Amino acid sequence: MTPIGNAQSPQADERRGDDRVVSVLINAGVAQAGRNALCRIRNLSESGMMIETRMPLVVEEEIVIQLRSGLCVCGVVRWTKDHRAGIALHDAGAEMILIDHGQTDASGEAGVFPRFPRNAPAFLTVNHRRSRCTLTAVSLGDAILACSHDIALGQIVTLAIEGLEERLAKITQIDEDVVRVSFTQPLHFKMLEQWLEIDTYQ
Repeated sequence: MTPIGNAQSPQADERRGDDRVVSVLINAGVAQAGRNALCRIRNLSESGMMIETRMPLVVEEEIVIQLRSGLCVCGVVRWTKDHRAGIALHDAGAEMILIDHGQTDASGEAGVFPRFPRNAPAFLTVNHRRSRCTLTAVSLGDAILACSHDIALGQIVTLAIEGLEERLAKITQIDEDVVRVSFTQPLHFKMLEQWLEIDTYQ
């Protein structure tokens, strides 16, 4: 993923000013100081958002939110409570984020972003032949692998990442020893969220 005072209560922060709060459920990523994790945007206003994430956040720290289109927006944490946080955005608002999300839903490749850099062992099965490779990045919808296999674009393979369930995938990009595979079915949000958390904080 691209790195992306006293806290007021969530209720007080959401009601502040004339902002109209819109309830949403948007998968996204959150990054701060070299850490990153999945998150869900739960509501939006013209000046901020409320997110849900298992990544520990601290009031007044700067963070980056990456949307499904790859767009990154910056903000500062205003409050945290029970895996939720209020974020004041610097240069984006609800309309911009909703338009971007709508365009992604209509024409984008679902689940490609947010994408998280990781280094983990994996196994690629091609034509019943299982070979070891290295995961270098993963999202809900795809994975980037460092490997050298006799494979072709469009080929269906099975990818097993240590700690995650096996997934059928399609070869969508080959560049020297780097291969991109797109999952035929996205990874489960909670499973990837927990895997990322273990990998980051173990």
